[in-house]
Amino acid sequence: MIDQETVIVLGAGASAPFGFPTGPRLVQDILENHVELQELLKPYPEFENFPTHRTDHDVQKFMVALRSSEFDSIDAFIQARPEFREIGRIAISMILCKRESDSISTGKLFGRQDGHWYREFLNKLFGPSIKQFEKNRLSILTFNYDRTFEFYLHETIQHRYGIDDNMATDLMKHIPIYHIHGRLGYLEWQDPFDDQNQKTERSMTCISPRDIKNAANSIEIVDEVSQKSREVVLAQDALRRAQHIFFIGFGYRNENKWLFEETITFLRAKKLRGDGSAFEMTVAEREHIKGAWSGGSNSFEVLDHDASGFLRNSHRLLQVMR
Repeated sequence: MIDQETVIVLGAGASAPFGFPTGPRLVQDILENHVELQELLKPYPEFENFPTHRTDHDVQKFMVALRSSEFDSIDAFIQARPEFREIGRIAISMILCKRESDSISTGKLFGRQDGHWYREFLNKLFGPSIKQFEKNRLSILTFNYDRTFEFYLHETIQHRYGIDDNMATDLMKHIPIYHIHGRLGYLEWQDPFDDQNQKTERSMTCISPRDIKNAANSIEIVDEVSQKSREVVLAQDALRRAQHIFFIGFGYRNENKWLFEETITFLRAKKLRGDGSAFEMTVAEREHIKGAWSGGSNSFEVLDHDASGFLRNSHRLLQVMR
């Protein structure tokens, strides 16, 4: 149980153990699926009123530009080449919708494999009773489009406590999850009208052209995120209340620092404490992150671990999850 106000920030590395690509791998996956992308961008009835009916030549130009740009991030590529924004959004959704479906069909999400940090984390988070679970003071901020964390949590709650779908949905409200860049649609049990900008629903296991179109409409590239959106405002409120902050699988990219301006100030003033994972980064890279985010203060440590290793090696996180 976490009984102090805590925020956990998730980046692409947090979803990687469940089959999702990090930045460079996502670019490669898109490049390897150009035929499927060409099919999706043809004028299907499902794509009515969606301005991405493109010819094979358009897709070919997109692929050549993406391959030759040498960007490690599809988001960075789209920001640099805005004429490819709509094709890029469809490409992202095409890959990630398939990965969501695969995470269930292949057993990665509910399997017993090593490195399953969702299971390790939730086993520490869950109390023996519903009342104890309700006492958690945790908020999740995710920069990922996928919904695996909330899907896993919702399913696990039902079976662990022997409750129905509606009760699990109510219990989920005690651990709010904010998608800073949007999500691949809402899940069936979520209220799609919580956010007036995202009214689409999409199953975790259905990847029709309509699903991919809806998902593309529901995600936001970095430069599209409104600092006044409901999701961002609520995330910033959670950050202001936080006594502890932890980053899991996060890339610490400069374009995402705007959300954490107050957080960085608090870390440097030692009014806030936390740790971050930085898997396979060098000592120099980790020291640079620590300096940029906390001014080198001992209020923030950057650890060379993946998500699972971070859970076992962050002393601060272990103390918070007592």
